[in-house]
Amino acid sequence: HGSGAQQQAAQEVLVKLQSHPDAWQRVDLILEYSTNQETKHYALQILTNVIKTRWKILPRTQCDGVKKFIVGIIINISSDAVAIEKEKVFLNKLNIVLIEIVKQEWPRHWPHFISELVGSSKSNENL
Repeated sequence: HGSGAQQQAAQEVLVKLQSHPDAWQRVDLILEYSTNQETKHYALQILTNVIKTRWKILPRTQCDGVKKFIVGIIINISSDAVAIEKEKVFLNKLNIVLIEIVKQEWPRHWPHFISELVGSSKSNENL
């Protein structure tokens, strides 16, 4: 886990990253390539903050991209019973991010959310 000095340095880097206004645009790379659960959690915190505070001013293409990306990760993990068990905490955090997106998007920008959710659950009981 590293020494206290290493942990302090890592914390300082993460705080700087979180305060950078464009940090959320790197969340996809962090989630895709990081194997550290704490790093993934931090990335999701950054994304959640953007969804809560800046979602309505983001270009529609970026909102749609984030939405598709998060839904895609949830579907990928949920399609594999081993991944569900291994990534349970991460999956729960992804679901919380999805809820924040739905709060912003439904019903105006995601009118078919409920029917999409029902349709997905019919095709995969884990969803």
